Amino acid sequence: MRTGAVLTVGGSDSSCGAGIQADLKTFAALGVECACVITAVTAQSVRGVRGISEIPATFVRSQLEAVMEDHEIEYAKTGMLYSANIVNIVSDVFEENNVKFVLDPVMRAGTGDTLLNQDALDTMIKRLLPISSVVTPNVHEAEAISGVKIETIEEAREAAVKIAELGARTIIIKGGHLRPQTDSEIAADIIYDAEKDEFETIKSRFIRKEHVHRTHGAGCTFSAALTAALARGYALKEAAMLAKNFVSDAIKFGDVFENVVIVNQTASILRRAYRHAVIETMKDAVEQLRQMEAFRMLIPEVGSNLGMASEDAHNEYDVAAIDGRITHTKNGFRIGNIEFGASSHVARAILTMMQFNRAIKSAINVKYSPEIVEICERLFVVASFEREKEPEGAKTMEWGVRSAVLKALKEHGTVPDVIFDRGAVGKEPIIRIFGRDAVEVVEKVGRILESVKCNESFFSFEKAH
Repeated sequence: MRTGAVLTVGGSDSSCGAGIQADLKTFAALGVECACVITAVTAQSVRGVRGISEIPATFVRSQLEAVMEDHEIEYAKTGMLYSANIVNIVSDVFEENNVKFVLDPVMRAGTGDTLLNQDALDTMIKRLLPISSVVTPNVHEAEAISGVKIETIEEAREAAVKIAELGARTIIIKGGHLRPQTDSEIAADIIYDAEKDEFETIKSRFIRKEHVHRTHGAGCTFSAALTAALARGYALKEAAMLAKNFVSDAIKFGDVFENVVIVNQTASILRRAYRHAVIETMKDAVEQLRQMEAFRMLIPEVGSNLGMASEDAHNEYDVAAIDGRITHTKNGFRIGNIEFGASSHVARAILTMMQFNRAIKSAINVKYSPEIVEICERLFVVASFEREKEPEGAKTMEWGVRSAVLKALKEHGTVPDVIFDRGAVGKEPIIRIFGRDAVEVVEKVGRILESVKCNESFFSFEKAH
């Protein structure tokens, strides 16, 4: 019995950033069974292609036939095909087997090295383009196929129409090479449905990394993610959005080497795993917190919040917290739902702490009192900052946490477990408790509450307030 699979036909990249290797990593990350046919072997690094060894066209056919024996091809994609002979073989086999496929017309490596001969381009346009389900050129490839110079979105649309006139059914022109000039601009992919004569645009913020000149593997990764999504039954626009988000993550979390981002196709797997782990740890911590009836005494007027950052956290939306905070109720306290991006305040405190120690990924804010600070000083390393000294234009959390951490490092040689401030006009004083994860933070809260039970002065303070 044959099994279903997604097929990639293309060249081997010895650096593993692009080509067959990028496709297989993408398929694995998106959970589809896969098969591959290699058309050429390249010796390349991010600096360039040192050599190409073409696989004989007859052996490419043998690979294709062997794959077809074992698998029902749900969807395929083509990458580097290199020669006209290989293009003809792939076209023949795909037509014979009615294979639906994404044509990624790979012509050059990011370094400019040729990966497709001119006669192969002509053959691709004549044979593969008309039988493809989707063709995904970047700007330079779209220019070569259509003959239209592309510098704007309008020119990209014009090129898409020209490519459709050559027989393509659906065209996605990847807009990564239409480089925005400012941070406020976006990267746009153009989708053109030739049968309906309709355009759609998928936009995202252009990803900038300091000193980066280009990416390695982004085009292959996009077309592979698109293929996997189509194989799983996504409609075209939704598949394209999935692919764009996937490659954005792969670029965002890619390593930078010699001014080149080597895209990380496993980023989505790690990202999902990290976020799942955070949610599960937060659930455990919240359950422990619910069992601490005395915690109500530590909730400040503005409410408390517990947060935990993902292992790969870069911004506030990578930090899970309590939506609606932890607030007083008539019979105790209420804890809202756990959501990523739910608290800017606690997220910024955690992210600033992580700049000094990546292992400290969680925090909770509780009520300030001299008595609680005294208990904390007996149990933990404590530091503070004074809001009155905050420089004009500074952000309180970033500046305050940084100031307190630098003070603790100087005095104790380590980052603090607890950071407090005594407030300012219109600002409630707050104590923040940090830890490696949310469970550890709640355990520290438990230690404080145990000490509170033995502290008569604290209960006197509570009754007075």
